[in-house]
Amino acid sequence: MHTRKLWLVGLISLLLVVASASVSSAGTRLYTGSWLAESFGNDKASDLGTEESHYFQFYPIPQGLNCNYYAPYCPNYSTPITTTGSSLAPGENGTKWAPRGPGCTGLTAGQTPRPAKGATSPPRTPPLYRNPQHFTGGGYPKTASCWGYQMATLSVSGYPYPATYYLPPWDQTLMAPDPRRGLVQRGAPVAGSDDATTTFPNFNFPAAGTASTAPGMRRATIGSFGNVPPYLYSYTYADLRNGAGDFGFGEGFFGPAATLTQLTFTVNGAIGTASGTVAKMKVKRGANRFGGVMRLLGDYSTKVCFFTNGGCALGYGSWNYQDVGATAYKHFPTGSKHVTRSYVTSNIQVYFNTAIATQSPFVVVAHRFPWTTGTVTVTATVRGPANTFEVRKGFDNRTAGGIGTVQLVTPILTEWLSQVAGSDLFETGGIGVMQIQFVPEPGVAVSLIAGMSLLVVLKRYRS
Repeated sequence: MHTRKLWLVGLISLLLVVASASVSSAGTRLYTGSWLAESFGNDKASDLGTEESHYFQFYPIPQGLNCNYYAPYCPNYSTPITTTGSSLAPGENGTKWAPRGPGCTGLTAGQTPRPAKGATSPPRTPPLYRNPQHFTGGGYPKTASCWGYQMATLSVSGYPYPATYYLPPWDQTLMAPDPRRGLVQRGAPVAGSDDATTTFPNFNFPAAGTASTAPGMRRATIGSFGNVPPYLYSYTYADLRNGAGDFGFGEGFFGPAATLTQLTFTVNGAIGTASGTVAKMKVKRGANRFGGVMRLLGDYSTKVCFFTNGGCALGYGSWNYQDVGATAYKHFPTGSKHVTRSYVTSNIQVYFNTAIATQSPFVVVAHRFPWTTGTVTVTATVRGPANTFEVRKGFDNRTAGGIGTVQLVTPILTEWLSQVAGSDLFETGGIGVMQIQFVPEPGVAVSLIAGMSLLVVLKRYRS
């Protein structure tokens, strides 16, 4: 009889803990999150004008992967350098290209120079320098699978197989990223954990602190795109962390009483001698009108060398990816969380050509949007080297107690425009994907384990 009572007490305790965990929908709850911008992609195995667009592909931001074997990375401050006096050649204006810098060091005693192109043994003729991060001790370049259309699980003759069909960012069966996505497609997400304030289904969380050990999502990394002419190289610099996030029913584009089920945003520009729509973004309302805003803190920028006019056109500047998911413009009355327009910001970047010593300024115009659990589509296939067609869907699989995962998506569109009238350049696009997973509080988990352990002990005692 005594054992039966203990058994009953243990069972009731376990049920109370489970009930408490399932019905608690308000208060503070621990979350783990990840943020990734899937950019320059093609969800169709069809021709969008480039060889790679025959396959499913995209490039994630942040990258965290060095993909250019032919131009090993040197820090941005290494090149170009300013020269004075007799070292200036006729026509130079004080800025000179420097192939070496603090990150590209010369060979030391005992090191073997890397072999000539196509050869299997050294030496290669001077000058001998390299970035140690990108070469082995024997002087051979480090390599990786660095193209956005490669799969992870299949190979042909030792090379990763191209993805000929769409690979989703989240496998609902495995409840994990699709394992077939290749090394490039996995990227280096802005990731971490913190406490969120919840009143189901709404939640919000604070901005991540500046310290690397502070709670929140963050990522600091360097990467590079592959060697895609006319770009000789394109290096990426990410130092990002999450800003304050605010999400809920009727937030974002679709208010609580929204009757529209889809919004369409267009960008117009020059098409040959005419003009018209050069990019389009569609935002389809989710089942629960769930959305919100959260931008990033920090910066994402690139350093590029664009080969033109016999020289390297050097440019460095921000891509404004930190503004993805920005607050934008709110609907009246004051205090409403219903967003009515996209957020648009711009900056000027200047390319310096090393061959003809000229500068070419252009404007980067960033169109940024709030987050949604609905569906977003980005089409930018009219102009430019990175034709994009992408579709991403959000979801909310949380229980009534708030445990589970929310996936939010947002379109990304950037214009790269010449400051010369009538000389528009091109557009690039992508889609931000953010996942927020809410997990049981440690105290609840401990209580569950304790209750189950008590039942196991009582069962063994009775037997």
